[in-house]
Amino acid sequence: MERGNGSAGGPITGSLLYRLLKPNAASLGYGLFLAINAASVWGGVFPFLPLEFQTRGIIFWFFLCQSLVFSLSYLASLLGSYFLPRATRSFLVQFTIAPYFLGWCCLIGAIYFDGWALRLVAAGGALLGLGSAGFYMLWQRLFASMASEEGDRNLIGGTVWGTVFYFALYLIPVAVTAFLIPLVFLPLFALAIVLESRDINRD
Repeated sequence: MERGNGSAGGPITGSLLYRLLKPNAASLGYGLFLAINAASVWGGVFPFLPLEFQTRGIIFWFFLCQSLVFSLSYLASLLGSYFLPRATRSFLVQFTIAPYFLGWCCLIGAIYFDGWALRLVAAGGALLGLGSAGFYMLWQRLFASMASEEGDRNLIGGTVWGTVFYFALYLIPVAVTAFLIPLVFLPLFALAIVLESRDINRD
C-alpha cells in the first residue's frame, strides 16, 4: 500500500477515518456499553440520580462493593479459564445481563426506599461490578475472535462512539435516564454481542 492511502506510517486520511469509525453492530454496541459503564463506574451514575441521594455513605459503599466484586470477577475468570476452559470460552450473555440489570434496579429502588437505601446501593454496586466485568470479558472474547484488522477497527471505533454516546446521555432528561439504561440501552448492547457472536469460531 502507498503511504498516501493511510497505511502504517502514512498520514491519516478521510477514508481511513471513515473505515475506522464506520458504524456497525459491534462498534456501536461496544460504544454504548462503554458509555453506560462509564456512567456507573466513573461516578457519572450519580448525576442521573437525585442530588439529595448522593451522600458520602451511599457513594462510599457503592464504589467499595463495585470495585471489590469487579476485581473478584476477573480472579474467578482467571481460575475458570484454567480449570474450566470450555465453560469460560462460552458467550453466556444472559448470565451477564441479569446482574447488570438487577444492579441498576437496586440503584433505582434505593431512591424510593429510604430505609433500605444503603443496602440496595451496596447490592447495586456489587451487581454492577459483576455485570460490567462480565460484559468487558464478553467484548474481549468477541474482538479477539475476529480477524486482527476487524477486531482492532471495532475496538477503536467503539471507543470513539462511546465518547459520543456518553455526552449524549446528558441530553436526556435526568428523571428518565436511570430508567432508560436498564430498560433500553442494556438490551441494545447485549443484543449486539449476541448477533456478532453467532458468526465467530469458538475454537
